[in-house]
Amino acid sequence: MNSTPHIFDTALRRKRRERAAKRCAKTGAAFFTRRCAEDTADRLQDIARQFEQALIIAPPEFWPLVCAQLPESKIPKNVIFCYDAADAQSCDAKPAIAAKDDALPFKANSFDLVISILNLHGVNDVPGALSNIAHVLRPDGLMLSAVFGGATLSQLRQSFYRIESAQHGGLSPRVAPMIDFSQCAALLQRAAFALPVVDTDRFTLSYDALAKLTADLRDSAQTNTMVERGRAPLSASFMRALETDLMASSPAKTSARTKTSTGDKHAPRFEITFEILWMTGWSPHKDQQKPLKPGSAKMRLAEALGVKEQKL
Repeated sequence: MNSTPHIFDTALRRKRRERAAKRCAKTGAAFFTRRCAEDTADRLQDIARQFEQALIIAPPEFWPLVCAQLPESKIPKNVIFCYDAADAQSCDAKPAIAAKDDALPFKANSFDLVISILNLHGVNDVPGALSNIAHVLRPDGLMLSAVFGGATLSQLRQSFYRIESAQHGGLSPRVAPMIDFSQCAALLQRAAFALPVVDTDRFTLSYDALAKLTADLRDSAQTNTMVERGRAPLSASFMRALETDLMASSPAKTSARTKTSTGDKHAPRFEITFEILWMTGWSPHKDQQKPLKPGSAKMRLAEALGVKEQKL
């Protein structure tokens, strides 16, 4: 029996990605794609390694943004672009393949670098997808993966709860479940990645209209694709109530880490939290660093820190 949960509608997700690619071809890369591209370039710059064969699982506009920020010596020599959307061939990185996110059509040991961007949190079989990535990596190959974390859209989730409860007396799935920090660490270990690391990029965006938040999510193909989602379109009155609730419950503070959706600083606005969790893991190799065995330390921690040890 197949025990994989059927949470997301993969056919709908494919259509949303096609629509997002068409929008971004006219207006430029989505905000979240640009942010991940900058982080990816920084991470590759910090790794003293020349990668040869790379697999990029990301929107078509992502990889050109990364390459624009890297010196020639840091750009992998051979790149395959793989994305579950029919227009994957529009990407500048050739060859390009449209394939399911949790069923990569590649042989074992095919790549020494796999990059997955804002993708794994929306697949039905996350452990299987990570195991698939581990399978196609060569020994000592690197995986970089960015997923939306549990704090993402928390304000929107709460407002949906309040307005839907008040107007309809019940709830339907509106904001997809997200992967949290501890789950990322467990998933990396389950997929047998070596030297696993998880770090967080949490930031707040400020909007003066719900439509602008929706546009950001559509540009990134991150709108609701859950199988159990409500199928009836939301009424104009519901959307107005939702926007009013977001405005009323938000401090709408601006900061250096806040992106405003309009130049009018005095317009009413609301804040939305986003959290991008970065998972880094290496395919095991005999020459990699290994953690020391418990009890093998030759110096007390107090000595290393230069402090006096205090007994509890």
